[in-house]
Amino acid sequence: MKRKLKGILMKRILLVLGLAVLIVSGSKPAHADGAVLCTLGHAAHQQGLFDSAFDSYTLCLEEGGLRPEQAAVAYFRRASVRQALGDMDGVIEDYTLAIAEQANFALAFNSRGETYLARGNLDLAMADFEQATAIDLTLLGAWQNLGYQHWKSGAWEAAIRASDTALLLEPGNPQRYMSAALPRLDGRRDLHGALMLADAGLALAPDMGPLLDLKGHVLALLHRPDDALQAFMMAMDASGQQLIGTYETSLAYQGFYDGAPDGLMDDELVEALRGCVAAKCDLWAE
Repeated sequence: MKRKLKGILMKRILLVLGLAVLIVSGSKPAHADGAVLCTLGHAAHQQGLFDSAFDSYTLCLEEGGLRPEQAAVAYFRRASVRQALGDMDGVIEDYTLAIAEQANFALAFNSRGETYLARGNLDLAMADFEQATAIDLTLLGAWQNLGYQHWKSGAWEAAIRASDTALLLEPGNPQRYMSAALPRLDGRRDLHGALMLADAGLALAPDMGPLLDLKGHVLALLHRPDDALQAFMMAMDASGQQLIGTYETSLAYQGFYDGAPDGLMDDELVEALRGCVAAKCDLWAE
């Protein structure tokens, strides 16, 4: 009984505070029991007050009276709160409830897919990403997720289609060019296309070390060893010791480099790189 009274009192306190927020901001307090509590939940969420946000969203949803799209948003936002609180089962439950309220909620499908992916449920994740893109062809995050997962699994053509779509949606981001070039390189599907994409990305970000590295691998496979070596040198200049160390380790593993990895670019490393390029070796091998 005391617990029930405490819950009622808490709801009233939240409602009064929410009304105050809306009145001060000049908003009309219509549908107070629902909209105000949802508004208060969102405000608490933005402030990082996750327990309060969860309580407000829950009370908001329990009050009822929300339109389906409002309830869908409330479930979607509560899912985000539950993620911050570490309740992953609850996250999936709320995204599913959001979809039940609004079947074309592409963001909810994508977010549920990301949650499935984090839990190792790849098939369920991919199904949700596919559904998200079917609903909203402009949902960049879903295309990125599809492209990356297809690339990881070696589904080169599917990875290219998804990554190309993401690039078309965000052509000003050099990372999109790298994501589109990678499956072409790794799948040996379109090396000239990969080179064009690398050059386009580097036009936006000339010192992007990973993209210079990718360009070097493409050039080596296109039988342009001098240009490949130059690209690798530029990649090391841009990325510094970390990439140099990676190259040293990989070259040593493949028998091209006898020196001790020290993260420094010297003549011995350059000659090892030259031999690797001539043999079209993989500087990502470990």
